[in-house]
Amino acid sequence: MNNITKSIVFLFIFAIISGCSSHVALSKKSSGYQYKGEKYGAVNLTYASEISQDASKMTRLDQMNLENAIKRALQSNSLFDKNSTEVVEVEIQNIRIRNAFLAIMFGFMSGSDSIDGSVILKKNDKELADFNVSANYALGGFAGGQNDARLGWLSEKFAELTSNTIIGKQ
Repeated sequence: MNNITKSIVFLFIFAIISGCSSHVALSKKSSGYQYKGEKYGAVNLTYASEISQDASKMTRLDQMNLENAIKRALQSNSLFDKNSTEVVEVEIQNIRIRNAFLAIMFGFMSGSDSIDGSVILKKNDKELADFNVSANYALGGFAGGQNDARLGWLSEKFAELTSNTIIGKQ
């Protein structure tokens, strides 16, 4: 293989590997948290002040429908009971969404879409655990660069990470 072909193959593999990533970090005080069968009856979604004051970010968050995605993820893991008083509180602390044109034309070279938030699990107003969730999406092109695909992936991944962390599934 010549050097140009090797470079193209390396770039392609790098793009695939770095295309989508996610991370969850339990706080130090929650490091011993273990799921004990709790069911949650509500998801309270709030936004950091700099996000809530940015109309374009709020529009993107509305399109993501994150609260419903989290509820669906909780339901799929039998963690949701509308009669429960236990609450999942989510604060979105950072969001970056690329322009659709840049995502389609330049893909991962235009950076990544990302969402970061903190999650607090509460029972009778007492904190059971808290953790930070981060999801990134850097793919692009005609199929992967569309807003629906990118926002949907971020929303579903954030919800999946939240639900899986509650039950201790990594």
